[in-house]
Amino acid sequence: MIFDTLTKAGLYSAIHPMIAKGIAYLKSDEWKDKATGIYELEKDMLYLHVQELETMAETTAKWEAHRIYTDIQYVVSGVERIGYGKQDQFTAITEYNAQNDFFHLEGTGDFITVHEGMFTIFFPHDIHKTRVAIGQPTTIKKVVLKVLVD
Repeated sequence: MIFDTLTKAGLYSAIHPMIAKGIAYLKSDEWKDKATGIYELEKDMLYLHVQELETMAETTAKWEAHRIYTDIQYVVSGVERIGYGKQDQFTAITEYNAQNDFFHLEGTGDFITVHEGMFTIFFPHDIHKTRVAIGQPTTIKKVVLKVLVD
């Protein structure tokens, strides 16, 4: 897992060429006028999810992981808590959904607060729980890039 501000995102471009493309797209203005939805940027390799959603109680949010795609999650507006953990601290509670590349888990992890202008990168082995409210639920806007890192 990586946690930083968008102004420092370029530091992580050397990890993988597709992560570099995702970061470059995130730093561009191309996504800023897009409506909520899913956009394919590079066939099967890079997707953009523009989201406006409500944060929720920690007990309502679910732990998840992926097998194929890496998430680059950027908070455009608002603030959320995001949980993260190691696989050996969790047990899968749903079957893997290959179409949407996710499965849910249960376990215990740690949390960080992600403010507007910050991003996280979750690799397929990183367990995470997003949309956790700080106090009362609020609306946040996020951009999530799904990046195929082979």
